[in-house]
Amino acid sequence: MSIIQAKMPLLARHRGRWTGCTRIVAPDLTLLHQQPFTLSIDFPQDGLGGRTYRQTNVNLTADGSSTSVSYTAVWAAEHGGATAVFEGAIAGAVTEMDEHALYVTFALPHAPEQRGFELITLSADGRTRQRTWHMFNADGSCAVGVVEERRIDQA
Repeated sequence: MSIIQAKMPLLARHRGRWTGCTRIVAPDLTLLHQQPFTLSIDFPQDGLGGRTYRQTNVNLTADGSSTSVSYTAVWAAEHGGATAVFEGAIAGAVTEMDEHALYVTFALPHAPEQRGFELITLSADGRTRQRTWHMFNADGSCAVGVVEERRIDQA
């Protein structure tokens, strides 16, 4: 077991492949966008001493094509032991709030005026995840993402 898996046991339980759909809604609950996807979560041995978390999302389009993006975080002891810091595709951190919930704060490098906040829960049997995220813009507008996922396999 890697350091990050030992220090963040809830995050470790998310390891595997998932499929789901993100629905983005406006404050009045108007559906703005929906995006089916698959994603994989792993803890690679990459020379950082077992401190790395990686999530790779593959977004699926109606025409059958896809786009892929990976998010990498590194466990950070200086943040109290239950936090990993993201770099690259997003800047931010994931923190274990308790044995049920992860809390993510993030910003997109191409849109630093936006701030995102996400809550991720894992069902007791580990077969489904539920996520909500809130994206706030500098002009005061916001959007909410509602994500339902089911596990494909535990990798």
